[in-house]
Amino acid sequence: MIKNTKKHITHRNVLSDRPIKIACYIRVSTHHQIDKESLPFQKQELENYCKYVMNTENYVMFIDPGYSGKNTDRPAYRDMIDRIKQGEFTHMLVWKIDRISRNLKDFTEMWDELAECGVQFISKMEQFDTSTAMGQAMLQIILVFAELERKLTAERVYSLMLDRASKGLWNGAPVAIGYEWDDENGKVVINESEAETVRLIYDLYERTGTSVAVAKYLAENNIRTKRGGIWGTKGVWDVLRNPAYIGIYRWNYRSAARGKRKPDEEVISVPDALPAIITEEQWGKVQTMLDKNSNGCVSRGKAYIPLSHLLRCAYCGKYYVGRRSPTPRKDGYCHVSYQCGTYSRNGTCKNPSIQGLTIEPWLLDYIRAYVHAEEHGEDVLKEFGHSEIEHIEISGTGNLKISDTLTADDDRHEKEQQMRLKDLNQQKQKTERAISRLDDAYFFTDDIEMKKSEYIVKRAEMRSRLEKVDHEIKSMHQVNPTPDVDTEEMSRFLILHGLYNAESLSKTYPLLEPRSLFDFFHAVIKEIEVKDGQVQKIIFNSNRGQLTHEFYYR
Repeated sequence: MIKNTKKHITHRNVLSDRPIKIACYIRVSTHHQIDKESLPFQKQELENYCKYVMNTENYVMFIDPGYSGKNTDRPAYRDMIDRIKQGEFTHMLVWKIDRISRNLKDFTEMWDELAECGVQFISKMEQFDTSTAMGQAMLQIILVFAELERKLTAERVYSLMLDRASKGLWNGAPVAIGYEWDDENGKVVINESEAETVRLIYDLYERTGTSVAVAKYLAENNIRTKRGGIWGTKGVWDVLRNPAYIGIYRWNYRSAARGKRKPDEEVISVPDALPAIITEEQWGKVQTMLDKNSNGCVSRGKAYIPLSHLLRCAYCGKYYVGRRSPTPRKDGYCHVSYQCGTYSRNGTCKNPSIQGLTIEPWLLDYIRAYVHAEEHGEDVLKEFGHSEIEHIEISGTGNLKISDTLTADDDRHEKEQQMRLKDLNQQKQKTERAISRLDDAYFFTDDIEMKKSEYIVKRAEMRSRLEKVDHEIKSMHQVNPTPDVDTEEMSRFLILHGLYNAESLSKTYPLLEPRSLFDFFHAVIKEIEVKDGQVQKIIFNSNRGQLTHEFYYR
């Protein structure tokens, strides 16, 4: 329900002597509304309304081309609302109400914000007085039908696409490598040069039985993906699992491009709808090999692998990928192994993998030695007692002790965050300006010829870039500051888990809780550099400086 009626009327009277300034909002969804003149038409209509009805030229145009009306997550709209809240405008003008939103809840929230700011809302096409109860009721009725229209349109579009997919007709998604879209005949055809890459991938996998070996061969021989990128195991896997290569058109397989798989009964699969690139015999053989390899695959990421996103390769700079064995030992411990991200992707890095039972107890042993050395004023190398290490160099801001460093204030961390946030906001502004210029060139410049398909592709790429930046900005606002950690907390962890004076950490370590180890390592350590199976450098978490322990081997 629309609220604050009395408040709105009061503001309206108060603002009667204020100079009029109008925020004009325009939106067109290019995916459904292909009339190129619709944006110029709306702009001209609103300009005329401001000049000849409102008797003012003090207005600002806010334009969101290519956005749906299902929500209000649009850059020009957000900019307009921010400036309205700052008190810049007295009126907001649209061509039709559904240009704002076809969602009743979103519009009601906007209406309350306008009322709070004393801004009058005007729709050129729907002429009614929203300061009266009858006018507000009419507004809500219009919005209900606008939302209904949006939902019915979505249902009709889905039904049409479902019908097309059932007949084996292409629904407009990007074609896979090996194929291209034939505009003249309106169908998918084979791209012979790319098809050779697809056949090579299947042949290599049959011979090697591993996607890493396939990706490595493609990378080393400079064979590129459809978009010109370097092959990785994920890309190879997608090609090997794609039924398009035996002529099957599959639609509605996932909820989004990389989203969750949908139930089998919702997936449309039409045989002989596409030209085949490989034989069904080879496809079946490869699927059997993939299924067999999948049964022995290991989980990653969500299983609280203790050193995930901490180990970094000294050769290529990529983080190590952690994998946990699905089969536990008799004592319940599941083996963990770490592999360089580049090697995991395409096998082109020479850094070997490391077993969790090798590096994790080693790190705990070193932390224990460092705590002992600080408590008793001893040399850490002497406490550690590993003869293969010749020297340990400890450096940091002001040669801080670990307890001082890890309990310091978070000024440096905040400055780094602020600098990164500033950089991201600049990237966001540049991308938004680029999108705005592209929109102006397509919709308002007559001397520039641009196909609609070219415009949509370029705009989608820019929008994807903008969404990634927005996501990182949002995640930075949600990230908690690095926790304060001191040697007392380290000692408590070691004592609590029976590690402070344990004779053999390798025997005790497998009994520890993975979540506790994950939390402890990530609280204490920022990064670990690894080369040829040995720890080269440990950078401890510090909010006031960087405390680095560098290891020199004999």
